[in-house]
Amino acid sequence: MEFTNQESFSQEPLSMDIRRYLGLFKHWWWLIVIGALIGGLSSYIFSSRQPNIYQAGATILISRPQVTTDYASSLANERIAKTYSNLIIQQPTLKGVIEQLGLDLGVNQLQKAISVSVVPDTQLLELKIEDTDPTRASQIANTIGTVFAETNAELQASRYEEMKKNLEAQMSSMDEQIDSTNQALEEITGGSVNPQEDMLQTKLAIYRDIYQSLLRKSIETEALETDSISAEALSGTSPDIEERLEIIKQEIDVISDEMDNVSFYDPAYDLLQLKLDAYQNLYKTLVQDLALEDISVKAQNAQLDELNDELNTESLSAQLEAISSRIQDTTAELEAIGASPETGSQRDRLESNLVLYQQTYANLVQSYESVRLAEVQNTTSVDLVQPATPPQKPIRPDIPSNTLLGAVVGFMGAVGIVFLIEVLDDTVRGPEEISRHLQLPVLGVIYEVDKDDELITITHPRSPISEAFRALRTNIQYSSVDFPLSKILITSPQPKDGKTTVATNLSVVMAQGGKKVSLVDADLRRPRVHKKMQVSNRQGLTSLFAGDNFQFDGVMKAANVSGLYLLTSGNLPPNPAELMSSERMYKILNELDARSDVVILDSPPAIAVTDPVILSKHVDGVLLVVEPGKTKLATAQKVVEEMRRVGANLIGVVLNNVGANGSHYYSYYYSYYTDEYYGGRKTKRKEKNGQ
Repeated sequence: MEFTNQESFSQEPLSMDIRRYLGLFKHWWWLIVIGALIGGLSSYIFSSRQPNIYQAGATILISRPQVTTDYASSLANERIAKTYSNLIIQQPTLKGVIEQLGLDLGVNQLQKAISVSVVPDTQLLELKIEDTDPTRASQIANTIGTVFAETNAELQASRYEEMKKNLEAQMSSMDEQIDSTNQALEEITGGSVNPQEDMLQTKLAIYRDIYQSLLRKSIETEALETDSISAEALSGTSPDIEERLEIIKQEIDVISDEMDNVSFYDPAYDLLQLKLDAYQNLYKTLVQDLALEDISVKAQNAQLDELNDELNTESLSAQLEAISSRIQDTTAELEAIGASPETGSQRDRLESNLVLYQQTYANLVQSYESVRLAEVQNTTSVDLVQPATPPQKPIRPDIPSNTLLGAVVGFMGAVGIVFLIEVLDDTVRGPEEISRHLQLPVLGVIYEVDKDDELITITHPRSPISEAFRALRTNIQYSSVDFPLSKILITSPQPKDGKTTVATNLSVVMAQGGKKVSLVDADLRRPRVHKKMQVSNRQGLTSLFAGDNFQFDGVMKAANVSGLYLLTSGNLPPNPAELMSSERMYKILNELDARSDVVILDSPPAIAVTDPVILSKHVDGVLLVVEPGKTKLATAQKVVEEMRRVGANLIGVVLNNVGANGSHYYSYYYSYYTDEYYGGRKTKRKEKNGQ
């Protein structure tokens, strides 16, 4: 059982807050609806006046040769795609699009209408164009794709263009060399080759090679036999080798002089050339031997013996003479058929050059193909894989969505205004503020009373409002059990808070409860009790201040309720505060207390005059009437402070006229009873008026 109570207490604040906000929305529903309508209507009008915007989309593929399939390559592809997504909206591409389509737009204007995004995990670019003309939007999208592809191709080709041009120039030059060499060969051979001439040229070349070989051996033999070289001379001492080098150098000079006097095409020129090559080779060999001082004498002797053995078979001089004779004979045969030895030499030289040129040309072709292969492997291509088509529907303005969004914004704005109003509201709004700021209990909550039916406890004793006054009566009785409250002062912080209505109806329910009640109108400035109770105010409270003795018989008036007696204010005096603070007023209250079970005093508003503060010292308790949504919290706090300063017994607060003047927080207290009671009462009134 204890757990159930705790659970209900913990859930009560939450339910109170929910009901409070529901009451807030219920009170300000008209402002919220107007805000939503204004927001929605404004959005609808604004959207209707905006031009239709169409969006055309195209898809572009960025193709890059896939060398590897690792993560680094995939990351490089993504970076290239992002790079191209930025390049596609740069000035060169957009300028080409504007020129090609003849658009009356600037580059910056066109750039703002373009959006490019990379499709995740792909090499695709999504190109979107926004324009007021659907056909033009699709044309711009497609033209951007083609122009960017052409621009990219030109940019990629320029990277290898210079290298390819150089190779092409070299290939062209080499091709000209090959053609000129072929022409020279055709001029020498006459366009055809004579087999006999070809055979003789071949024999002549062989004889020359043999002659050169024999001549080399002859020179080496002569060098070894010069000056009767002994074993000691062959020791390779530096002076002997130097003398031999000097002799060979002289021979080379002599041969060079003879070659100067012989024609290049003379067969003797070739023999001298062979002899010169042999002496030059020997000169190089001796120079090397000069650097080597550890040459073995025995090795040289063995070489000499071997050479002598070879020379024993046949004399080298005889062989040289025989080969020289054959060379001369072969040369004569060539001349006899109309050819010459120099023609063969020229042809051999041209054929050698032709082979060299062809090999160089092949190398150039291979280099050119390598450049082309590198260009293909490193070139990224751009292809428009999905052209744009004219869109059928605009993407903006979306009138339904904008209208709904405007209504939502208006709704939120109105709600914000409502909460701002509530935040800026400095009035008393409910019991929690009474408890928090005034430290007083709320003894009663009275719903809004009809001004034509303010004595509702008499006219409708079974109404919910009458029950609320009975609850107030009970709470007052139990607010001080040990010291019963016989004299109660009812006041309010400010005018028109309903203190007189509370005083009159509370007096009625107390009298209906079987007590003798005296209702005193202590408001000597604006009395209202006589009007509500519909009695004469010719004599009243002020009449008791005239004589020495109290004459209550002619002043007290019986009300229409059994046990209720009225003491109206009487004629209004010029000095109410002095009367309230007089000793006679204190005696009047004691006399009334002696004649009645309960004395209820209706006093002026406490913030305006000092009468309630003065009277609070002569009563048993003070009941403060507050109207939520109207009574200022600061005013109520000031009144409470003044009462406590003089030692008044503040027994509690009555929330009056709940449901009016913005006091929407506690309308749910009576929501169950209102429809049933007021519905039936209004029906009865209509029937009564109809009669």
